[in-house]
Amino acid sequence: MNKINFLFYLLTMLAISFVTLGHGTTETTENANQTKHMYRGSSITREELTQVADLSSARDQKGNPVTLEEESYSIGSFTKGTVTIVPKSGKADEVITLDLKPN
Repeated sequence: MNKINFLFYLLTMLAISFVTLGHGTTETTENANQTKHMYRGSSITREELTQVADLSSARDQKGNPVTLEEESYSIGSFTKGTVTIVPKSGKADEVITLDLKPN
């Protein structure tokens, strides 16, 4: 009888651990995409830019509006309100500035 109780206890503890682990995993995946870290020189895709910047505000160095045609960019610099990117296939003088979205 003690062996049956012990096995029942182990199965109960195993079931509780699966429920607890599954709940923790769900919380982690829900919060995983809330922060985008930007570093000078790092790569960023157009899709990632749509999450942090207003693509309609894209402009060249002279202030003329431009469209983002490349899929991947390098981050040149950023401030509290703007990010400067350079197309991966372009030259360093093809700088594009975008306004960041407010939090």
